[in-house]
Amino acid sequence: MEEYTGFAKIYDEFMDNTPYDAWARRIEKLIAEYGISQPASESNDCAAKSSAADVDAERNLIVDLGCGTGRMTEKLSDAGYDVWGIDASEDMLAIAMEREEEAHRGIRYLCQDMRDFELYGGAGTFISVCDCMNYLLTMDDLALCLRQVKLQLCPGGIFIFDFNTRYKYQTVIGDRTIAEDRGNAAFIWDNEFLESASEEELFSEDGNQADGKYRNINVYHVSFFLRDERDADLFHRFEETHYQRGYTLEEMKRAVQSAGLVWITELDSDTDGPVCDTTQRIVVVAGVKQ
Repeated sequence: MEEYTGFAKIYDEFMDNTPYDAWARRIEKLIAEYGISQPASESNDCAAKSSAADVDAERNLIVDLGCGTGRMTEKLSDAGYDVWGIDASEDMLAIAMEREEEAHRGIRYLCQDMRDFELYGGAGTFISVCDCMNYLLTMDDLALCLRQVKLQLCPGGIFIFDFNTRYKYQTVIGDRTIAEDRGNAAFIWDNEFLESASEEELFSEDGNQADGKYRNINVYHVSFFLRDERDADLFHRFEETHYQRGYTLEEMKRAVQSAGLVWITELDSDTDGPVCDTTQRIVVVAGVKQ
């Protein structure tokens, strides 16, 4: 699942329209309504009255799965929470840790796979935003991630995550080309939606007949161009291919419940209202019993 190598250099520039502030506020609201984690100012008051300081620290910890360059991680840290970030991309984490060295927020970053990670303790809240869950291409991969979350969630803890729907990949962006020019950087993004594909079709140039191992996969080929810092007439070209699976609400609910998590609620990410047939991104709150 090592993704975002060359693109890490310009990821934040092209993601500047991502509504991280609004997403962070929603996460805080959902934690307050359904969860147990508290920001430092509130948790310190509780810890002063309790001898179980280590337990309080775990309950109040938020872990950002697929944190990338740490933008959401930083938003929640700035809101007073104790936050860790986990990502499989060393390049993305290098950018996150460079900013951490400058800001000294106290965020801890770990380079681990979201299907197999270890906190050496528990956490009161897990989050995963910006369709990181869609990089889990099979139901087995999804189950591995959800079981790890279940294993390391504190009693009463919650997992807040979003995912892009099959409808979005198949109907909205499937087989479309998207391009953007920022002057010093540009990209061309070609999408291809595959209802069924074999491993050879996805990960080798000479594809075989589909065996159905992978379903509802959006393949996007990204070519991006970055202006040379010393020669304004020179651009460096990078190419990457990414794979994401579109899930239905029913598939995700079955996976969450099969992993032993309690399904708490779901909402449309764009409207904060009920999910409908044309919802493109769904936000889920799941958890473990107190």
